[in-house]
This record gives sequence, structure tokens and C-alpha cells, in this order.
Amino acid sequence: MADQIVRLGEQIKPQIDLQGAVQLAERLYGISVEAARELDGYDDKNYHLKVTNPPTNKYLTQLWPHGYVLKIMNSSDSKKLDCVEAQCEVMIHLDRHGIATPQPQKSCAGGYFCLEKLQNRSGNKDNNGKEHVVRLLTYQDGTLLKDAPKSSTLFYEVGRYTAQLDLMLKDFSHPAYKHYSSLWLLKNAPKIKEYLFVIDDETKTSTVTSVIQQFEEKLASRFDNLQSGKEFFHGTKRILLQLCLQTYRIGILKLNNSSTQLLFALTDSLSLIFKFIC
Repeated sequence: MADQIVRLGEQIKPQIDLQGAVQLAERLYGISVEAARELDGYDDKNYHLKVTNPPTNKYLTQLWPHGYVLKIMNSSDSKKLDCVEAQCEVMIHLDRHGIATPQPQKSCAGGYFCLEKLQNRSGNKDNNGKEHVVRLLTYQDGTLLKDAPKSSTLFYEVGRYTAQLDLMLKDFSHPAYKHYSSLWLLKNAPKIKEYLFVIDDETKTSTVTSVIQQFEEKLASRFDNLQSGKEFFHGTKRILLQLCLQTYRIGILKLNNSSTQLLFALTDSLSLIFKFIC
């Protein structure tokens, strides 16, 4: 999601079909795609690509065995190129520290991302006429945490993994994160109230309102008293997007809209959060 509230009816999601995405990947990254499928995406487009033939891209010297994700960002986030650069650097930084993370691949032009106006198979420009950031990332294979059997051991490993991430990111910094803001940041959780009009179920509306109220009462007022740290809230630590690789080896499926923020010990709210999302 973009930083600001998108106007109703505004088109920011990339408009491209599967074949157009394959052609885009082959042109920008010099690969031959054997198979492709579209993955879930809220306002971005994501495609899992299987590549077998050696690429013509001199920067892609060894093929990743699990394939790649072609990620086409929405037109709003695509305007923040400094943040895109920062995201790439975060992924590389975590990989160097042994964290299983999608790794950006260089295009034939030598950059970790490209800026493109999209075309469908018919050759027509997409209907918003805007530029979109395109990246190729290594695909992380595994089981989604939400699909894994729940246990105290697993939840312990999630907590240990989150603490490990915090330690790994203590020596990371990027200018783009100093003044970055996003609706996905923890401190902006109360802004969810601006979207409640889309929920038809009064019970669900009441539940969300109650959670936000508890957040404001128990956490928001204490922000200034809590230890500052690194928070990569959307993607990195969002529970539903983590992977269980092998036996409780947890990695990152998606890292997007990352930012430097506050990292909180949720204590009393933790059980509520797990109950709400698991």
C-alpha cells in the first residue's frame, strides 16, 4: 500500500498479464522462462518464474534452484526510488548475516531494479500510463507460518528470530529511512479507522475498533519511553508472510515497505495479536 490514502477508483496496481510479465522478465534480465505463475499481491504484481536455460545476463552467473520472483511495484511506491534502493540493501545485508531472504538480481543493465511503463500482450500501454519499478528476486521455498502446526516451540522460534533480526539490523542504516513514513508503520496503526467504512459486518468493525483502542491506550502513549530499534514491520516481521524452512528454520518471504521505526515488546498485547492473526 502506498504511504497516503489512495483515492477510491485510483489505479496504482500494475496492469499486465502473465505473458506480458514473462516477456518483461526475459527482456530486462536476459532469462528464458520455462514456466510462470502469478502469486498473491495486494497492490503489486508478483510472478514465480522457473528458469532452466543459462541466461544471457552477464550479472546472473548462477541460476537459483527454486526460481525467481518478478516483482512489479505499484505506481505510488515506484516513485520512492531511494526507498527501493534501501530495500535492496536491506536484503543483501540480511543475507550476509545468514538470514534467508529474497535476494535482488541485477538486470542486463547492471541495476537491481528497472523503471518501466508496462505493456500487455496486445502491446497496449497499461491504463494508468505510469512507471513501475521492476525487480527480480530469488524465490524462497517453504511453508507459510500460518499453515504450520501451532506450538509453543514454534512461537518461541518466531520470537527468537525477531530478536535476531533486530540485532542484525543494528548496524544497518540508509538515508531513505530517516524521514520515511508509511501506513504500514506500527505507529500509524490508528489510521486503520479511516478504512472502517469498507467493512459491512458490525461485529468485525467492533473488533477492529477495540484492538485499535487498546493499541492507543496501552502502546501509543508509551512510544517515547520505549527503546528505539529497527522495525521492518510490513513483510519482515509480519507473521503471515514468514516461512518455516526445514524444522523451524524461519526465513523471510517478502520484504517491502521496510523502514526504520520503533521495535516494541508487546507483552500483554501479544496473546491478542496471535489470537487475531493465527
